[in-house]
Amino acid sequence: MLPLKPRQAFARLVPIGAAILLVGGFNLIFNPWLVAALSVLRLSALMFLAAAITASTPVPAFIDTVTRWAMPLERAGLLRAADIGLAIGLVIRFVPDILSRYGAIRDAHRARGIRFRPAGAIVPLIILTLRDADSIADAIDARGIRGGPLERKTK
Repeated sequence: MLPLKPRQAFARLVPIGAAILLVGGFNLIFNPWLVAALSVLRLSALMFLAAAITASTPVPAFIDTVTRWAMPLERAGLLRAADIGLAIGLVIRFVPDILSRYGAIRDAHRARGIRFRPAGAIVPLIILTLRDADSIADAIDARGIRGGPLERKTK
């Protein structure tokens, strides 16, 4: 894996910084400044840690690690660890697709001469994403990748 150039690393951090500022602004409006500052610090730590992990870890290694960490929950009979790994892998895989759908909806609004409002893209985006999620779930079930319901051992 090639290291990121400083300019590329900074470009990845800009949306994170914008999100932190937005959340911090809303927190400052609705909460005392100390509570808002604590929330911003927690969010900043989590987002920068997540950015560091995703920049330094290949996706398959990340999914394998999450699956291993979920094994105690599988042994307790709460969930299937492989299903958690699959779900995280699908989320990582389809975030760029969702962003491209958002861009396509925005472009369609502009092509029709309609003023684009991000709130107006939410419903079509959700419908398109859920439609794709259903077809992906059907494909996963047809291939037998995902396990069935957890079987309770009774003796």
